[in-house]
Formats: sequence, structure tokens, C-alpha cells
Amino acid sequence: MSLRSICVFCGASTGANPIYREAAITMGQTLAANGIRLIYGAARLG
Repeated sequence: MSLRSICVFCGASTGANPIYREAAITMGQTLAANGIRLIYGAARLG
């Protein structure tokens, strides 16, 4: 069984610490490279 999609719930702001933005970019690139669909959700959007 392989992972085909992942769901994340997070805020829209990148926050004060740029390391979170960089981690999100790296995660997105890794998911895309492996053909994994990202399902995003947040308070009023997603």
C-alpha cells in the first residue's frame, strides 16, 4: 500500500520565523516529486 495523498491543516500566515516557510517549501517539493497529492485545510479556506 502506498501513500497517495496527505491532508494538512494550517494557518495561511508564514509566521515570524522563516524556517517554517522553508520547511513548507521543502515538504511541498518532496510530495510533488513523489506524486503525492496535498489536501490543504484551514480556518475559513481550503
